[in-house]
Amino acid sequence: MFSLLHQQTHHTLVQRMQIQRETLTRTSFLLLVALSLIWGLNWPIMKVALTSFEPLTFRTFCIGSAAIGLSIIAKCAGLSLWVPRREWKWLILGSVFNILGWNVVVIYGLDLMAAGRSVILAYTMPLWGILLSAVFLREKITIRRYCALTLGLIGLAILMGSDILILQAAPTGALLVLGAAVSWATGTVIIKFAKLTIPITVMTAWQLLFAAIPIAILTILFEGTTLPALKLWPTLAVIYNIVLAFNFSYWAWFRIVNEVPVSVSAISILTIPIIGVCASGMILHEQIGIQEVSALTLVVSALSMALIPKKFTSKQ
Repeated sequence: MFSLLHQQTHHTLVQRMQIQRETLTRTSFLLLVALSLIWGLNWPIMKVALTSFEPLTFRTFCIGSAAIGLSIIAKCAGLSLWVPRREWKWLILGSVFNILGWNVVVIYGLDLMAAGRSVILAYTMPLWGILLSAVFLREKITIRRYCALTLGLIGLAILMGSDILILQAAPTGALLVLGAAVSWATGTVIIKFAKLTIPITVMTAWQLLFAAIPIAILTILFEGTTLPALKLWPTLAVIYNIVLAFNFSYWAWFRIVNEVPVSVSAISILTIPIIGVCASGMILHEQIGIQEVSALTLVVSALSMALIPKKFTSKQ
């Protein structure tokens, strides 16, 4: 991984203003596969963690530890944590929407919703990301991407099925989760618009740190400072989140966002709720049937249209 981090030292503003790639390199495609598996598996894993940890306490542990961990990794890789003055405001704004808004709002939104698959609403993010990128980044949305987005959203709608009634049964929770999705999309567009010159690892560490501070304050105010009794599986779930779901996955996500248009990176995450539902079936013994298979087929079709070029490029 350190070899990948070293490459970030050569990412200058001029390089980032070059013509945008339309598809992922082989390395980033593999990172996307790993990220999708990690974030998808994390939905049932988070449920395990929350059997012992309060929501904000859980987030404080994960985000704070990930910020420290990535900072250490950056220093070990020989990267400077220095940030140009003009980029501070973009880092803070990106953190507010990408990490703080998403992680806090989605927790309380899901807590208010009775249906087990309410998480699917969070992954309407590609729709908002594509709309925002078209308006603020002037990204051209091709017919191919429109078709890919349509297929993916149909897949998610099939996966949700009759649970679509949660919009009527728990409107506050549904609006909060949709708000979290819009927040994530907004943060992604902000980072793309800013054209930051700092390495991806450093950018991710700072965003996590900026989010960890207010979340820690909210934790003290609303949940106190008493730590829960440590149990094996919830503790392992927290470690999984710190090391994989935050440290690795946020770094991988921002690398992908930096490489391709928002419309492509947004569509790329449509596999996550599919994996999450399947993982819940295996870990939490929830039912998997024709809905899941149909949704997976549509989402894979969408990904093939949006991400996979006719021939993989060998440029890394």
